Amino acid sequence: FRLYPDRVLDSSQVANLAFQSWDPNTYANLRECKLPHEGADSNIFEDLSGHDCGWYAQAMKANPQACANPIVRAACPVACGSGKPCFNMTRAAANVSIHKVWDRVMWLAPTADA
Repeated sequence: FRLYPDRVLDSSQVANLAFQSWDPNTYANLRECKLPHEGADSNIFEDLSGHDCGWYAQAMKANPQACANPIVRAACPVACGSGKPCFNMTRAAANVSIHKVWDRVMWLAPTADA
């Protein structure tokens, strides 16, 4: 199944579809994940008790409801786990395995009797 059967999309068109798709009615971005440079915790955020994003990261381990406040979730998406990453680089790197078949380029030609 191809959404665009009459043409092949180049890499910039695929990137635009993935990351720059907008709802025609609300003009909201339809992407539901965050890129690594978009999901960083705030360096200046502190709540009324003086807790920063690092404190919330530790508190989430003991109490999953620590980030119930939407202001905290917006300021500390990594600590609160509220920003779903587009690419899970840790998991992807853990599952990568490299297998070397040959240490030089080889030409594989069919046999004469094939």
